[in-house]
Amino acid sequence: MQEIIKTAAATAATAAGTAAAAAAAGAAAGAAGDEGLATGAAAAKSEASVGQLQQQQQKQQQQQQQQQQQQQLNVQLQQQQQQQQQLQQQVKNNINDLQTLVRCLR
Repeated sequence: MQEIIKTAAATAATAAGTAAAAAAAGAAAGAAGDEGLATGAAAAKSEASVGQLQQQQQKQQQQQQQQQQQQQLNVQLQQQQQQQQQLQQQVKNNINDLQTLVRCLR
């Protein structure tokens, strides 16, 4: 009788141990699943952040290109203004020369 009780107790202990192990395994799997979800969410956030950074970099590059183009246009405008001033001065000089020539011819 005692052996039957011992066997039953051992079986119960084994069953309890198995149940505890299964519960622990389930908890570990759940934690791993949660961790996997968290990792997936972090990866998605990371990808979104990378996408945003790339967009920001593209915008910055576009702005820099626009600024460079504007600077080039400003330089061209200054050069054209200088050329115009030189031409105006040449016209004035030519008028003066013509007036002088007319006076000399009188």
